[in-house]
Amino acid sequence: MSFSDMALNYWPIAFDGYFFNEIRRLGDSNYVPNEADVLRARLKSTGITDTRFNMGQLSIHMFDVGGQRSERKKWIHCFESVTSIIFCVALSEYDQVLLEEAGQ
Repeated sequence: MSFSDMALNYWPIAFDGYFFNEIRRLGDSNYVPNEADVLRARLKSTGITDTRFNMGQLSIHMFDVGGQRSERKKWIHCFESVTSIIFCVALSEYDQVLLEEAGQ
């Protein structure tokens, strides 16, 4: 069984083998990330990051808010005049306990 296959058994959604299969391209000294690389990249979010973009005539203002308890009180300011909210979460983390409540 390859490392990629083993990783899929333990982290089926978080690790789909993509980066492992692209290792030569990623390690190239002239590497430039493509759209798929960027979409699969993950960074721990802290604070509030906002991005504005347009889809046709629809103007979208997207917020990424940190999930730590200390960050949550900052969220309310993001929701003035909001008409829609879309929550995005990692399906692979559905059963994880919050770091600040590790005793659960």
